[in-house]
Amino acid sequence: MNQVFRKHGAPGLYHDIGPSISHKAWIVSIYLEYKTYSEIARTTRHSTTSIKRYIMDFARVVLCIQKGLSLTETAHIAGISERLAREYAGLYLRYNTPEHAERLQDLITKASRNVAGQEQKGGLAVS
Repeated sequence: MNQVFRKHGAPGLYHDIGPSISHKAWIVSIYLEYKTYSEIARTTRHSTTSIKRYIMDFARVVLCIQKGLSLTETAHIAGISERLAREYAGLYLRYNTPEHAERLQDLITKASRNVAGQEQKGGLAVS
């Protein structure tokens, strides 16, 4: 996504030619374009902690989609709003390509390990 985004309207919304997206989805899309955490932090002025949280939320949404869960269930399990779950689902559809397969697979692997660790601690399961 090499487009220039400008902040507009409600906090956290960025616009390009299409519908508005949240800053979280924008940050995840930059990550999916193989940018590093440092590059994303510099571009977006967000902490790497926040960036990593947005990316892991996205990865949980991907796991839920792959398991066939509804948008409502996905949002609940990922601990995010349905709107953000919808945005992340759209990103997954857009970036689920051979060009981005390696990045997505890395995320899925990390999220699967994270979910397995949460299950051992009594957290929510995505199974």
